[in-house]
Amino acid sequence: TVVFFNAADAAFVAVFDYHNEAPGWCEHIATYQCLPTPEWTTWKQHDQQWMTQYAFAEFLEQRAFDLAPQDDDHPRQPTAADMIEIARRIEAVKTTRIGSGQNLSDGTVSLQFVEEATTTAVGSSTTVQIPEAFDLGIKVFRGGDAYRIRARFGYRFNAKEGTQMRYWLINPDNVYRDAALAQRTVIAADIGGPLYDGSR
Repeated sequence: TVVFFNAADAAFVAVFDYHNEAPGWCEHIATYQCLPTPEWTTWKQHDQQWMTQYAFAEFLEQRAFDLAPQDDDHPRQPTAADMIEIARRIEAVKTTRIGSGQNLSDGTVSLQFVEEATTTAVGSSTTVQIPEAFDLGIKVFRGGDAYRIRARFGYRFNAKEGTQMRYWLINPDNVYRDAALAQRTVIAADIGGPLYDGSR
């Protein structure tokens, strides 16, 4: 019996009657494909998809536990509460115009929102600091390890469509491949037999 591994599909194929000293029929096989977690599937499905302000805030509230926490290596990592609050605050001033924007040294963007007064020429203003990215801490495959995955944060303002937001995952294919290779290591140790990369 030998096992073949396809990293692109995270799939294993065991061939029980493979060639030994004599040619085998290679007809008796068993297939196992690593099962993605609901968390990974959800974030992949919504990757790079524009959402309304309300939908994005609701999405973050539902997936709050997927965001990675702050730690010694990531002290400025926005928390789920931070991201939800950002969405809510921009929602509150989405009818205002942007006065100015500035990239800050800590990786955030400072936007100056100027509230237009309807009965006077004087307006009030407030500053909202928006991070350029946030981290997820989720498992790719069920039973596998959790990975810290970087997600860029994007937003746009449109008078017709309103405020919209999205995220896009950084190198998700590499994360998927690394997680698949980690599963390969575990299974190779368990079977104790030959395991080859590629198709049979």
